[in-house]
Amino acid sequence: MLVCGASLLHQPADATNVTNVPNAPNATVATDATDAAAGHIEIGGQPATQAQLIAFLKTADVLLLGEFHDNPQHHDLRAMLLRLLSERGFQVVVEHLNAPEKMTPGSPETQLRRLEAAGFDQKGWRWPIHKPLIDTSDALGLDLWGANLGREQLRNPPPANLLEILNRAPLSRGAQTRLDEDLRVGHCGMLPEEHIGSIRSAQRLRDASMAVVAQQRAPSIVLLGNGHARKDYGVPQVLRATHPALRVISVGFIEAPLKDTTTFDATWQTPRLERPDPCEELRKQFKRP
Repeated sequence: MLVCGASLLHQPADATNVTNVPNAPNATVATDATDAAAGHIEIGGQPATQAQLIAFLKTADVLLLGEFHDNPQHHDLRAMLLRLLSERGFQVVVEHLNAPEKMTPGSPETQLRRLEAAGFDQKGWRWPIHKPLIDTSDALGLDLWGANLGREQLRNPPPANLLEILNRAPLSRGAQTRLDEDLRVGHCGMLPEEHIGSIRSAQRLRDASMAVVAQQRAPSIVLLGNGHARKDYGVPQVLRATHPALRVISVGFIEAPLKDTTTFDATWQTPRLERPDPCEELRKQFKRP
């Protein structure tokens, strides 16, 4: 099933169908909550400065930094946060590598080779859109710890430890309804209802896998899509159910204001990218008008 990622918040765990977009200019450093170039920052629904955001993020045991996978500015801003938070000693956990893979620092000439050796799919993840993050992790001497589950891992019987974790972290009825609706929207309204349960299960297993690695590497920064960073049905929900003593902070990098300010602990809103219709390919696949 092709994933479109049409929803404002939901970013599919399978990134092989991310829309290709032109490169955006490098992000500038925000000096206040209304910096036009770098966007608008809020903490708990209230405008905040970059300095206030940094101070807030430094208190996390697990810090989740979301993204629109195809938005270069989101990667630039997160790379900037890696630098500004480096003194905290966070380990870096990433969605674009599968557990238990790890990428170690090295020379710029070997970046892609090192990534692919750790299981990175350069076509699926639209390399070099993640290059600012790799440049920064290399410069800081940081390992990148894989945390996702690949398709082959999902085709096999799920690991028993992940199933046990999800049994300890059931979704509320409201959270499951929101997740299912985001899956429908993310599939452009063309997802057969009988597939919702299996795709939800895959999403939840990936969340559980990322939660495990994030907890193991704490204090950790987790680089992942906005859908996985959501507090109601993403990695934070799993961590809070299974490791309530951890201080978990989730930041959504978004392109439009949120109606529900409880979706993330903080948000960084950037200008919306102009994209081709993300559903066009799916319409062709299903021969829909």
